[in-house]
Amino acid sequence: MRVKGTLTKWDDDKGFGFIKPLTPGKDVFVHINSFQTKSKRPILNQLVTYTLIKDQQGRLCAQQATHAGERLNKLTEKYSKPRRKSKNETSMGISLYVVCLFLTTLAWLVLSGKVSFHFFAGYVLLSLVTVMFYGWDKRSAQTGRWRIPESTLHLLALIGGWPGAVWAQQRFRHKSKKLSFRIQLWLMIFTNISAFSWFFIPQTSDFIKSMF
Repeated sequence: MRVKGTLTKWDDDKGFGFIKPLTPGKDVFVHINSFQTKSKRPILNQLVTYTLIKDQQGRLCAQQATHAGERLNKLTEKYSKPRRKSKNETSMGISLYVVCLFLTTLAWLVLSGKVSFHFFAGYVLLSLVTVMFYGWDKRSAQTGRWRIPESTLHLLALIGGWPGAVWAQQRFRHKSKKLSFRIQLWLMIFTNISAFSWFFIPQTSDFIKSMF
């Protein structure tokens, strides 16, 4: 059944908001991917028509949403063609690959006796702390509470928590669309890996020195 409502909340950076139905009822969550026309950005207080569904957690969500005056095309691109991965999703996939590769390499160095186990434990512990900070900041963003400064998140990544930062971005969908933040995070990752390789892997520093 199609339902009408007003878009009372919308965060264009994150791509989601809430619809207040015209009939009595709870506000309904809506994501940008749920709109039939992706090129037309939603606007606050505009009338929206949608299909009411429930997600896996039983929460009310809008699906196949259309803007005022727009007809529902039942054969929309979303259902007629497989969805292509966005550049952001591809970037996050590469980031997770880097995390797996780094931790696997670090574990091998520990097992081979070339690096102390304390370094592996340190990365894991810092990553867990970083995940907690990202989760707190995500929750704060949703509830309008005090936010954790981006400089703090970058500092955690720099000192070794970047595997957790990458995982948290993917898991919480937090700070994953802000290009400037992602660029700075990659700088922290590169700096940390470079410093670790230079100071704690003798073969790496010897190889670099031999080139100059």
